[in-house]
Amino acid sequence: MISRANVIVDALPLNKYTFKILNYDLLKLVPKECIIVNIGRGDTIDEEGIYKLLKERPDVRFATDVFWIKNGYEDLETKLWELENFIGTPHTAGGGNEELLKNAIIEAVKNVKMYLDKGETKNLVKIEDYV
Repeated sequence: MISRANVIVDALPLNKYTFKILNYDLLKLVPKECIIVNIGRGDTIDEEGIYKLLKERPDVRFATDVFWIKNGYEDLETKLWELENFIGTPHTAGGGNEELLKNAIIEAVKNVKMYLDKGETKNLVKIEDYV
């Protein structure tokens, strides 16, 4: 089914069966302009595999609010930030104040409109703001 999916949403829990289940060999089968979103656990997607796919296939987009566990903690440092077809936000589980939430919604709506109008998006999150 992955070769026919226009959008893939990963909401899998992390366990011995799902660890890196979405790896390069599987993900390379996605169709043109596929959007992959991870809202489950970072380690269900192979970090090197998704990076390789996004480098080879700029038409594929990957968004996540969960990252890979390194030294026991979710680590925002990843070379995915250098890619135009990657969007990441810190996994805050809805944390933050009202102004932050309002601005995030406004920027998200602007980004969706830009994508619908021009087929482009901007990665508005800067990792420096969070590490």
